[in-house]
Amino acid sequence: MKNPLAVRCTFAAVILATMAGAFAQSGSDLILKTEPEDTIIPLAGNVAIDSSGNIITTPVDTSLVCSAGALCDDVAVSAQTFTVDGSQETTVSQGQTVLLEWTSRGAWECEGFDFPGWTGIGKPPISGGVRIDTDGVPIGTYEPALLCHNGSVQSDTLTATINVEGASEETSHCTNREQLPSTWKQRTYGSRSCIFSDYHSLDTTKDCRFFDGIWPADWPGTSNQRVLNLGPGNGAREYVAIAFNSGSITTDVQDQISFNSPQTGGLDMNDLIYTISTCPADFDKPAVDEEMGPGCYVQRTGRFNLLWGGTDWVDHQSVCGLQPNTDYYLNVIYSSSPVGTPPSALEPIVKCTEGNGCGHRMTP
Repeated sequence: MKNPLAVRCTFAAVILATMAGAFAQSGSDLILKTEPEDTIIPLAGNVAIDSSGNIITTPVDTSLVCSAGALCDDVAVSAQTFTVDGSQETTVSQGQTVLLEWTSRGAWECEGFDFPGWTGIGKPPISGGVRIDTDGVPIGTYEPALLCHNGSVQSDTLTATINVEGASEETSHCTNREQLPSTWKQRTYGSRSCIFSDYHSLDTTKDCRFFDGIWPADWPGTSNQRVLNLGPGNGAREYVAIAFNSGSITTDVQDQISFNSPQTGGLDMNDLIYTISTCPADFDKPAVDEEMGPGCYVQRTGRFNLLWGGTDWVDHQSVCGLQPNTDYYLNVIYSSSPVGTPPSALEPIVKCTEGNGCGHRMTP
């Protein structure tokens, strides 16, 4: 039998319980599903599973178990993935947050370094994530790193890239608004794109951070259809913040973006909240209403038209009035929380965690 190293390492354990699933018979074994063969650890006394699912037991021979001070020389440890905002590189303005996420295997703990505020400690960090505020982080390019280990055995070091730019004067006022919790993730580009192709798969060529990254033109775009997709990952706590400039629109212009059935397998058309705001990911209704007017925070279901217009429409209840040549964000989430729910209390739709998530076919 090889050295199990078991209780400290991230193997899947199978407990052969005989007493209502809570206790195993005295003298039983702990069977670890390892490769190329199972690892068996003889146990002394009973095995208990507490209310949190933790296994409480004592091995017959404690020398077989890799402890905090042991070498663990033959355990395989790897840092499998390490991303920033869902990618290998991201660019943020000072004051914005950046999400660092990682997965590992066979590790007892991981540590992060080379970026202010990045500690990344977890026990055991099979996967983890931490959102860091860049307020006060000097402008520059950083390469945060991740290292995982089990005893004396270390993984390779993984790195990513974070570019910190000066805070934009146009969005500096957004820090005073209530933000979505860090558990919500932005769909951006590449594997984090928000657009489905005609082939029922994610279109990784689209950049959902920008209007002209989705449509081949500036706002108000063209009549090209695009299938919006949020979920099913992260418990459907996903959003888009699509930046655009209103351009030289007239005061009386009135137009729309239609939201229709996705007509794409595995996507569910469900309740949706959209806002148009000068702030990204802005679902703070009182702030949106005060800045933009009553028609720029809307919750709809099924098929509908997002109505927008020039300054003549600012006070309209169902049309979002825009200033000319102004930078805005079209923010979208799927949620059936009541209109005006504070961003901190918004809940995703369970249905959006199924299949390929939720979606609409959008046409400017």
